Amino acid sequence: MRKISILLILSLAVVLFSSDNCFTQESVEHFKKLLESQGFTVQEGSLYLFNPADLFGNYILPSCFCNNADSPYAVYLIPEGRVR
Repeated sequence: MRKISILLILSLAVVLFSSDNCFTQESVEHFKKLLESQGFTVQEGSLYLFNPADLFGNYILPSCFCNNADSPYAVYLIPEGRVR
């Protein structure tokens, strides 16, 4: 349930902040402090781009069914949460 809440909060933040030119460093810091004040752990993650055909060729994926070769595929790499 907590993961769903975090996902909803982050999705809402992206929609609200990206709709206008208010996605500034100050607004991001304010949002992070707001999350931390409510008990959330805020950590920086990264984005990993990959090609499903390469994963299939290296026997990692069983097929490339539904592969859209013209579109990039990405995975968010998020560090494990810390318990306070």
